[in-house]
Amino acid sequence: MDRFYKRKIGLSIFLSLITLGIYGIYWKYLIIKNIRTLQKDDSRCAGELLCLVFLPFYSLYWWYTRGHIVETNFSKNGNSASGTKYVYLVLGILGLEIVSMAIIQHDFNSLPSDVLKSNKQNLKKLTLCSVMVALATVLSLIKVWQMPLGGSITLLSMLPIIIIPYILDTKWGLVSSFVYSLMQLGLGIMTEGVLSWGLS
Repeated sequence: MDRFYKRKIGLSIFLSLITLGIYGIYWKYLIIKNIRTLQKDDSRCAGELLCLVFLPFYSLYWWYTRGHIVETNFSKNGNSASGTKYVYLVLGILGLEIVSMAIIQHDFNSLPSDVLKSNKQNLKKLTLCSVMVALATVLSLIKVWQMPLGGSITLLSMLPIIIIPYILDTKWGLVSSFVYSLMQLGLGIMTEGVLSWGLS
């Protein structure tokens, strides 16, 4: 029997916002897994997730085609999908991807409960890591001392990252550290520019 991931939509949107989009990436991963389950596809979806997250125009194509897949498969199984490929395309153009995620999640939530799965333990761990990374990012913006030749001392910005492996395990700590480093890279480039951020 096919098994899908069920999520509380309001909570997922809230977590996506307070974690600065980190939880949203995980939510997209679950949506991709659900769609692949509809297609009886057990292959890995890391590449598809990376394209969806980092290639804006690809996301328009993705939502249009996946909306069609969901609509078609739901119809074959006697279920009704709330969203259509055209709705997802318009929402994507308007930059309202999170609305599309809520609609498609609602469709999967409407399936019978005996074919739905929620990995609560991993969800709790991911939520904790997302909150810690977001907290570390906010603390990194609070500079106690700005050094004259570059660099600064922040208000315990690494403490949330250090705590993660002690609470969970090394794997979650390493992943959280990597995500935090990417966020710091992005913030550094946005605030200081590429050349002044140490690449000159």
